[in-house]
Amino acid sequence: MEGWKPGEAELRQALSAIFKQKPPPSMSKIDPICRIAIAYVKYYKHVVHHIIKFARDCAPEFRLSLLYIIDAVCKGTKSKCGDLYPERFGKDAEIFINIILG
Repeated sequence: MEGWKPGEAELRQALSAIFKQKPPPSMSKIDPICRIAIAYVKYYKHVVHHIIKFARDCAPEFRLSLLYIIDAVCKGTKSKCGDLYPERFGKDAEIFINIILG
């Protein structure tokens, strides 16, 4: 997934902000991730990839936060982007289940 530059640093910063507070994350931490997902809908595969990567790298106590992020992105982008994100997360559902169950 190399070569995706627009919004990549912004998304990484928003995801890393989740680590700076105790779980569960507040909406003020999740909203920027949703805004980035909407702004870079053209790169939705890369956005999903970075969220998966976050899931693999995060500590077990942040795995529930990952589900909050996925839920917020899917619901927040549905009216503006259609079903792109839910479908893409659905394709990677097995990966998420394996990561969450550890």
